[in-house]
Amino acid sequence: MKVSAKDAITQGNNPYYIQIYDYIKHMIESSKWPAGFQLPKLDDLAGMFGVSRLTARQATSLLVQEGYLKSSRGRGTFVRERTKKPNLTIHTKTDWSSLARTITGTVTKIILEESGVTSLPEEQPPESLVPQYHHIIRMHSYHGERFALTDLYLDEAVFALAPDLFRNQPILTTLDQLDEVSIKSAKQVIFCSQAGMNGAEYLGLALNDPVTDIRRYAVSEEDKLIYFGMIMYRSNYIKFEIDLISRKTKVVS
Repeated sequence: MKVSAKDAITQGNNPYYIQIYDYIKHMIESSKWPAGFQLPKLDDLAGMFGVSRLTARQATSLLVQEGYLKSSRGRGTFVRERTKKPNLTIHTKTDWSSLARTITGTVTKIILEESGVTSLPEEQPPESLVPQYHHIIRMHSYHGERFALTDLYLDEAVFALAPDLFRNQPILTTLDQLDEVSIKSAKQVIFCSQAGMNGAEYLGLALNDPVTDIRRYAVSEEDKLIYFGMIMYRSNYIKFEIDLISRKTKVVS
């Protein structure tokens, strides 16, 4: 069932202006609303969430005070250029096949599929991109529970090797099975975030509910980004366990 912006905020516990504030802040920090982006007019923003103009103004005024937005009389409200805060990055390793095995046994439903995509939603060096990507958005369920929303971009030429497999099982699993595809390097980045409109709509969450976001990247031997995935997990449904091995750890064979 589709969840509207109004329904999404009414599901939350915080005051409406705080939820709208959180939503706009998330859009800015996730770069979906980049520096210079012009926000909808106040009346349109209020209508989007089904709140009064005053409530929408409370949210934007707070973001102006905190430096996320700037307001220009007669022109509108814009996202302000901000200096990125340093992140604490914890680097761990796992092998591709082990990661692929952890995501088997799930049921997927394709929400959107399109071919011939020439750009990605996250900025990448132009020389690393392939000419065209195959784009798939799908919802994942486990034992009848929706737990993840994936937004996937795969090299169109690689997709053509096994389209049915790529549509019906995890991308990592299929890539691991194809001898024709050689991966030079791969990584994933995990961070905590908040559910936007898609998360609320497809995962049954309230707007700004906590989620776990993952970015996955796979680079070919030719230094081309052949796979880019954005995965959103419901934080109340999934946990990550990482085995830690030190030089003092005894490995029993």
